[in-house]
Amino acid sequence: MNIFKSKKEYDNMPVPFELNNLIEKAVSKAEYMKAGKSIKIKSGYIRAGGIICFAAVIFLIIMLNINKSFAMAAKKVPVLGQLASIVTWTDYEDENEKRVINIKMPKIESSGSDNLENRINNEIRVKINTVVTEAEERAEEYRQAFLATGGRDEDWHPLEILVDYEVKCNENNILSFVITKAESYASVYTEKYYYNIDMETGREIRLGDLLGPDYIELSNEIIKEDIEERISTDENAMFFGYGENDDFTSARFESIDEDEKFYINEDEQAVIVFDKYEIAPGYMGFVEFVIAR
Repeated sequence: MNIFKSKKEYDNMPVPFELNNLIEKAVSKAEYMKAGKSIKIKSGYIRAGGIICFAAVIFLIIMLNINKSFAMAAKKVPVLGQLASIVTWTDYEDENEKRVINIKMPKIESSGSDNLENRINNEIRVKINTVVTEAEERAEEYRQAFLATGGRDEDWHPLEILVDYEVKCNENNILSFVITKAESYASVYTEKYYYNIDMETGREIRLGDLLGPDYIELSNEIIKEDIEERISTDENAMFFGYGENDDFTSARFESIDEDEKFYINEDEQAVIVFDKYEIAPGYMGFVEFVIAR
């Protein structure tokens, strides 16, 4: 998605004739109702604020139907509550003989707080720039090692570096999203970065904010019960310190950390996430546990 191209198309969009009529009618009705009047629509009454909202809805319907660019932009920009939105600010691809890079970087906007947006967006930008730079350095190290051990330039396969994001929750002033960075060569190495933000206060949301002061004990109990349940119902489920992995007792899950990684799902529940190989064999991937009171 080209942000600047979309903005240019938006700025150059013609205003449909129907919209002018709708706005004029809505304004006239709103002025009339200042005298305490109301307009009857079917069985209910809508006052000035309702008329203006109604006109806005009609405007949206018209634009979605007559303008393809507007409709596509609306589809790609999920609204967060009634204040903020999150968009793909950078969609970047680059390739050379050493590596292939594909980056989608999110950006928060329209939150009503420039300070909040600048702080979070700058943090995201710095984080992604850092991990990509480190990945490029590793790509060069792998290439040099490959050549040093007798490999030929023409046989080298560029390292793939992918960065993407996923919005997990966008309700009731809660913004939760995950940025994923993956490096792929002989195998795939993946890292995830979690952002949970109270859009009203600008504060980072912590597990204790969602689950209360006993969040560690609560989470430990739920996770241990869930592990036992998965092992008993899924023959492919395996965790360190259980069953065939009894020898890995040192990696058996005992307790979460105070700053354990998590995101917030659509039901506004905390979902604790463990990295690959953290509490289970690699084939289990990133292991998630929903923690609800």
